[in-house]
Amino acid sequence: MIPAPDFRDALRRVQAGNGELCEVFQTALSALFDREIEDDSATQALAHLDGCSDCSEFFQAVRLQALAHREASVPGSLSRRLRRLPGPDLFPQLGDREILRRLAQALYQMGKAHVLLGQQVEFVFHLDEEPVDLDEYVAGEGGESLRVGAAEGVVDPSLASLLERDSADHLDRAMVLLDEALRLDPEHAAARIYVGVIHHSREEFDEAAREYRRVFLGSEDLRNRVHAAIQLAMVYGQQGRDREARRLCRWVIASGMVHRDPTFAFVYHNVLCHHVALGDLGPALEMMRFIVQRYPEFWKTSVQWMHRSDRHIEILRSRPEIRRQVEQLEPEYFAA
Repeated sequence: MIPAPDFRDALRRVQAGNGELCEVFQTALSALFDREIEDDSATQALAHLDGCSDCSEFFQAVRLQALAHREASVPGSLSRRLRRLPGPDLFPQLGDREILRRLAQALYQMGKAHVLLGQQVEFVFHLDEEPVDLDEYVAGEGGESLRVGAAEGVVDPSLASLLERDSADHLDRAMVLLDEALRLDPEHAAARIYVGVIHHSREEFDEAAREYRRVFLGSEDLRNRVHAAIQLAMVYGQQGRDREARRLCRWVIASGMVHRDPTFAFVYHNVLCHHVALGDLGPALEMMRFIVQRYPEFWKTSVQWMHRSDRHIEILRSRPEIRRQVEQLEPEYFAA
């Protein structure tokens, strides 16, 4: 295993190169680690880290150092204690750190399944893999992992009651399970995104934005960052912050993820909606033409989605010259 770089070595390399940590980065450093940072500051810090190799190296070194210290602080040998428990060997040849991550993953899978059963909105899409069959998973690996973890005091024993299907509503159960997953593995980005989804579906927009920003700013996995950026843009759109939302969607496009995975092509529709909301109808029309040319199979879906917003349709109708050009692309656009 390659040890995490020491932040003091990183700082010495910066100083040896006659560089110094920039003032804007030093100001944002603590807030970045705590993930408590205002939108403008987050955007500035992110842009700065992307453009400044000295500060980026130092930040990564400090972050990895902190993660290593946190994971090394688990008391006792969890693996030895679990091996003494009766029943199936769920954690063969695993160290304490990997056991905690596997327990967190089991809690995440159950929490995610409850979110998808309980949420009433359509903006949620699966992260990476299909959700588990909840009844089957609880009866097998998931439930057994939770019981073993609770028996050893690693997992809150009260969570065992959540294995009963009628103990609480889906979103309440999901929040408890996902919170516990994040306690065991604070770097579990997918679990944090689904915590944001719960807040989002409850219209707790500030809380949802906070969770999405933590993943967007802190995850090393591009796919998780893309998911978080898309969800955060949706929150901003619902708050009327379309300019910020459009900027995030453009970042998703610039990341190259749409090229790697065309299922993300819907982000072009999101950009289109933000253009319309901002009254930038020329760019909106160009985006429509782009979708028709590059993603013709998605075009009909885009038209259907646009009709979910009377406001957007009315804005497009209000400019006769734009309406005519839209109807050239899709004669039945305003009748759909």
